[in-house]
Amino acid sequence: MWRATIKGVLARKVRLFLTALAVVLGVTFVSGTYVLTDTLHASLGEIFQQYASGSDLVVAAHHEVGDRATSRQRIPADLAQQVARVPGVQAATPFLIGDAKFIKRDNRTAIQSLGSVTLGISWAGRGSVGPARLIRGHRPTRDGEVAMDGGTASRYHFQVGDHVRVLLTGAAEQFRIVGIFALGTRADLGFASVAAFDPKTAERAFAAPGLADFIFVKVAPGASMTTVRRAISRSVGGALTVDRSSAFAAVLQQQVDEF
Repeated sequence: MWRATIKGVLARKVRLFLTALAVVLGVTFVSGTYVLTDTLHASLGEIFQQYASGSDLVVAAHHEVGDRATSRQRIPADLAQQVARVPGVQAATPFLIGDAKFIKRDNRTAIQSLGSVTLGISWAGRGSVGPARLIRGHRPTRDGEVAMDGGTASRYHFQVGDHVRVLLTGAAEQFRIVGIFALGTRADLGFASVAAFDPKTAERAFAAPGLADFIFVKVAPGASMTTVRRAISRSVGGALTVDRSSAFAAVLQQQVDEF
């Protein structure tokens, strides 16, 4: 019996090889899918957690659920001035986020690998509320300036003063690196790279003139978080949500997990 079995297998070497190859490729593709999913989950989860740092509350539009994903409408950036006038609010800052890819020093290849996250954010001035924390240099203050997250700068050997091309909505543009920064407590965000621009440049780069994705709010010392949150909700109306920063980050993570 064994002799007949072995003889039959050896007589069909090509079929045996192709069957084994199909099994190996199938397992590889499935494993790769899980690795990619876990990598994206970890990268985005870390970014969302760091978004929550430095602010107490987040004002945003209600998310809309579609057939394949969830999304949020942008809101007027000058709404931050209205929020800042609410009693108990220390500061309110509009925040924009979009896609921005750094180009490597070869000026040809984007810094983007399988499972990577490439983001661009706005970084407002002194006294603003937001996740960006300066490590070296200074924050961007005008068009042509950009700040790079510490992890990307270290991995790809960029320093303050270097020039780098950034791929935005159109052709890649030339910027000068004026600062290296961290998001919250993390300078290295793993598979994520983040470019920070001054608010006006961010509005142009992300095709969002006068708009914001979120408004970050800092509650004044001694003020009740719950009371301030309710006051902001009454001020902005029911079309917008007002959540604690940690809860808002958890909601973003849940939406990505569902997608």
